[in-house]
Amino acid sequence: MYQPALRDTDRPGILTVCAHGSPRAVNDFSWLHKYGDPLSPEQLAEKIRDSGQFSPGMPIWLKACNTGSKEGNFAQSLAKILNTTVFAPDNFLVKVEAILGAAQGWYQHLQLCWLEPSIL
Repeated sequence: MYQPALRDTDRPGILTVCAHGSPRAVNDFSWLHKYGDPLSPEQLAEKIRDSGQFSPGMPIWLKACNTGSKEGNFAQSLAKILNTTVFAPDNFLVKVEAILGAAQGWYQHLQLCWLEPSIL
């Protein structure tokens, strides 16, 4: 999932973050294992700030399964910490070409959540 996410087209003015995810964490990159160490919203926010690619208020597209789920509030917490809008799937995220071959784009089993920092 990580490599297809990296090949997907970025959206101008939006920071794209690709990771394996769950309602409560995303996994850091690892050369040795399929999944790296889990990161909390605070830890991911620190990595985003340190990346040099993020500007205050810049929206974030979080391509990480289930991070928009209300069960764990990962994306909502990230939105509050960074005081920005976070787009995140509320279920599993699948690359359409993995299902349909040459087709492009992302498909969420449910809907994409649009999370503002002021919610909750």
